[in-house]
Amino acid sequence: MIVVVILLILLASVPPSHSGTPIQGSRSMGGLSLSPSGNTFRPASMGLSGDPAGAAMQGMPSPTYDEQLGTTFTGNFTALAYNVTALAQANADGYGPGYLLNGLTPEGYWYQVGISYHWPNSDGSYDLGFGFSYQVYGSSGKSVYPSKGAGLGAFSDIVNSGDSVLLSLTFTGSTVQMLAQDWNTGATAEVSYSSEGASTFVGDAFSPVNSHGFFTGLMTEWYHAAAYNGNEGQVTYTNEAVALNSAWMWIDEFDTSTTAPALFDTQTPALVTIANDKQVYPFAADGATMYISAHQFVTGLSNASTTITLSPAVAEASSPSFSANFTLAGQPRTAVIAPGASVIEADPGTSITVSINPSGSNALERWVFNGTAGTKVSFAAGTNATYVYYHLVQETVSYQVAGLGQAIPASAEPELSYQEPPPVASATPQPVAATQALGTTPVVIFALMGSSVGINGTISGGAGERWATDMQNQVILAPNSLPDPIQFYQQYDVSVSYSIIGGGIPPQVPEFNSTAFGSPITVSLIDNATTSWLDAGSGSSFTSVLNGSIPTERWFHFNGGGCVVGGPCYDTIHSPNQEISGSYSHQYYVDVAVNDVSGGVISGNYSRTTPGGGVVGSVSIGPAWMDVGGNLSLTARPTNRWQFETWSGSGAGAYTGTNPSVDVTVTGPLTENATFYPQLTISADGGTNIAFSYGSTTGTVNTGATKTLYVPPSTNVTLRASPSLFIYSFASWQASGHARETKPSLALVVDSPSAVTATSSFSIPVILGVGAVAAVIIILAVSLLVRSRRQREQSYVFSPS
Repeated sequence: MIVVVILLILLASVPPSHSGTPIQGSRSMGGLSLSPSGNTFRPASMGLSGDPAGAAMQGMPSPTYDEQLGTTFTGNFTALAYNVTALAQANADGYGPGYLLNGLTPEGYWYQVGISYHWPNSDGSYDLGFGFSYQVYGSSGKSVYPSKGAGLGAFSDIVNSGDSVLLSLTFTGSTVQMLAQDWNTGATAEVSYSSEGASTFVGDAFSPVNSHGFFTGLMTEWYHAAAYNGNEGQVTYTNEAVALNSAWMWIDEFDTSTTAPALFDTQTPALVTIANDKQVYPFAADGATMYISAHQFVTGLSNASTTITLSPAVAEASSPSFSANFTLAGQPRTAVIAPGASVIEADPGTSITVSINPSGSNALERWVFNGTAGTKVSFAAGTNATYVYYHLVQETVSYQVAGLGQAIPASAEPELSYQEPPPVASATPQPVAATQALGTTPVVIFALMGSSVGINGTISGGAGERWATDMQNQVILAPNSLPDPIQFYQQYDVSVSYSIIGGGIPPQVPEFNSTAFGSPITVSLIDNATTSWLDAGSGSSFTSVLNGSIPTERWFHFNGGGCVVGGPCYDTIHSPNQEISGSYSHQYYVDVAVNDVSGGVISGNYSRTTPGGGVVGSVSIGPAWMDVGGNLSLTARPTNRWQFETWSGSGAGAYTGTNPSVDVTVTGPLTENATFYPQLTISADGGTNIAFSYGSTTGTVNTGATKTLYVPPSTNVTLRASPSLFIYSFASWQASGHARETKPSLALVVDSPSAVTATSSFSIPVILGVGAVAAVIIILAVSLLVRSRRQREQSYVFSPS
């Protein structure tokens, strides 16, 4: 047996001869039916077993539908040897397939050897496990060995599913040896039959089978109880020693119980030429699949596993869906897959096409595999594939010159740079750069989501002039995320500086405000002078006030007529290389005040010297900022019934004194306070004397007199009235703004010009008392006079003569 095996291996190594003469009378089928034209012939079969080799099980119903998947060799062989996978598979009725090696001799004898599983018997049963199948047909097309049905023998040992089993047809002397041997367990089975003088097995380059349906090649055959159009489990026939150059491939099925035409019989339209050892050629029909290569023949589902990895060029939340179109079991299939890794089972030798589903795109965005709007990639089944998909979004782009700027010269219009997918699909992100010339008319581009967009954002004009945009770089985050139009600004190079008048060093740095790229810009003048690109036609201003280290010191900006009182000063950006200079005047806080605004007014003026000449301004009561070195002239003028008293000054060079007019030079914070006293008029009538006092001042107002005083506002003046004669008594005080008072003493607060009068009246009791005394005296006098007269009369009458 070992010698036989070695001989088979050596024979299998003999390359096929393509110089052999084909069977006489054969003709090219050219894609026609396997059956000869004009008759009801069926393809040849391995018949049902008539003599079960082992224990049988009843199968129901009887198998009559025979499906065959075969390949026909085109060369001639002195021996045939293939290893085949012993796959245990059965249909729902329990019947299994046969895996067969077939050889046709020039004499028309057809030899079959194989291993079968649950092979059906003619009595409707099937043989358990794996059996050794064989059969020989004569040149008349009838079975000659066995004479009825197929032979089914037992192996010398167990055969397990998945074992590799050698099938061989070998010319040995005058016989053909039909051998099967399990390489895994050593189990063998063999039979021999006369070679009928033949020494070669012949192929056919013109037709898959001869007139009886015989051929040299391989076949998987399976009986079913009903019509079957499904696939089979994968079974591989292998011969690594001999490489096929060409072969036919065919699939058929027919009902053995009738003479009706086959359910289907399909072959390759032409001879399959095998280009190289690695190429696999698929063939499928009616649900069945097969493949052939130089060293293998595969029937059934190959389950070529393919891992497809789809990843975005830039990670983002949104993603499209994909469809994979492929062939499985000879049938076209479609599967929806998601980004990431997906596994597809497809027929070997076929291709898989992955498409980006149109539903994943809209008018503003799309997903592609390459820059030519490629939404599909194709690759061989069984080949793991990785592809990057790119998210493109629509952007509408153009430009305009904003504000008051003039148009960009046509010869220097800007250009936009962006990214787009590579021209060929790739496994890693490989974006390529693209450019788009910009005009004032909008154009549409598609750029990569998440990519950067740039622009030659500075276009030079003449000296000190340019057109620029602040959109130097931008990341695309959504459709139409780029501004349209892109704003360009005509700009001038402006030199800015400042000067200090009146000395001192401000503790804070001045700032210059203007506009660049349509937005406010602030420039700190740290080095006193700086240059900046500013928008043509825009305004400008300096910091209005620089505060000093104390609240009463500052530096105030002015530039002549361009200043707003108490606000900023402006200059328009109007030409290239423009120079703008701001002047700051050193100032101190000067407060001109009065003790009472009712008491008088302050008049005068303030003069200062500026780079443009002297400036004179009027001064009135209240605080004001005045330039260092400025001259302050003041005159205090009292109002009616008030009197100017004195100036009270504080600060460097301040005046204090009683002169109503003063001249002061501003060298620091300064206060000048004018004091006015209100008038107090005190009047006494003819019967009253008045004594007054306030503070340390005392005085009197005599009977019938009036006295005018000027006292500090809110002074408390005490008045006391007394009668000028005993016949008078005090009557009342009459004071402006006060109620009538009858007490001799009066306390009067003087906070505005005032007048007060004291009045007296006669004392009645005194006058009456004096009158009564006078009456008594008169009565007494009269009485004495009368008495005296009577006495004189009496003495005159009675006197003696």
